[in-house]
Amino acid sequence: MIIDRTLFDMPVGRQERAVFKQQFYPKHTPFGLNYFSWFIFLGVALLLILWGISTYNYDSSVTQHRAGVTMIAFGFVPLIALSFTVLTFRKKINRSVKIYRFAKANGLNYDFKIKNPIRNGLIFSNPGTKESFIYDGISRMGERPFEIGNYYFETGSSYSRASRSHLYGFMRITLDKQLPHMVLDATSDDIKFAVIRISQLGASFAKDQVLKLEGDFNDHFTLYAPKEYETDALYVFTPDLMAHFIDTASTYNAEIIDNNLYIYSLRPFFLDKPETYQRLFAILETVGLKALKQTSNYRDSRSDVAGTVASGRRLKRGISATVILTVVIIIVANVFENFDAIQLLFR
Repeated sequence: MIIDRTLFDMPVGRQERAVFKQQFYPKHTPFGLNYFSWFIFLGVALLLILWGISTYNYDSSVTQHRAGVTMIAFGFVPLIALSFTVLTFRKKINRSVKIYRFAKANGLNYDFKIKNPIRNGLIFSNPGTKESFIYDGISRMGERPFEIGNYYFETGSSYSRASRSHLYGFMRITLDKQLPHMVLDATSDDIKFAVIRISQLGASFAKDQVLKLEGDFNDHFTLYAPKEYETDALYVFTPDLMAHFIDTASTYNAEIIDNNLYIYSLRPFFLDKPETYQRLFAILETVGLKALKQTSNYRDSRSDVAGTVASGRRLKRGISATVILTVVIIIVANVFENFDAIQLLFR
């Protein structure tokens, strides 16, 4: 893989931006906004400014002058918002062009935006997802396929309009064999509250599925494997594969599901920086290759069909530590709220 710094350091020209925009953006969307949005922003700004001027000139009273100045000031808010949109759009285009350059130079596929992607990884399977897309993704098909990108999604309840935004970086490595569901939860990003450890993985699993491994691997990761698949997990996660994970991917969470190995980052990947590719391809060439080699001869003895995994291959979900912490806080709060009443009972 060619990681040429000039692909990222070379400035993006006006013509290059125009060609990219023509290829990947819908028509009639100056700076990423359609004509209707431009009309609304400019119309509101013009209306407020003219209204403010007329109010200011209506008479010479101080109150009218203040009202006019305030109206004019509000009129500049849409103009400032448009200016910010123009500036950020150019920065966004420049970033995407550099990623596209890299993909093209290495014969990789580039996806500007994939709406509602169908993937089987944890972050793609949130039942409360309202909107989702992968952006600035690169991938390789054929021999040793992989996919790298950033995934954005919004979650919210059916009874509330409020949404919460999520943004992950991810890498998906395709394996040759179907495997049982296994998750590596990195301890480096856990939040510790007293004796409670809150995982940032985005999902919780039953604790009786935790598999302890030899060495210092447990200091870096918590490994989850389905019950009765402990031996299979040890077959996959050999000491040398664990060493590769610690050396190159200890800050990331990982998941094996079906024939995919996912690497998850809690922060988006800066895919317009060569250092990002150096780090990710190091994982691909160590963890990815070793996982491919280690699983090439795997077969689930519980399955009647060769190349498949039995129905018990999925991890069982558990109670989130966040839920436990919330319950504890509520109980403690109620105890303190009723502290006087409790004292009366024991007098």
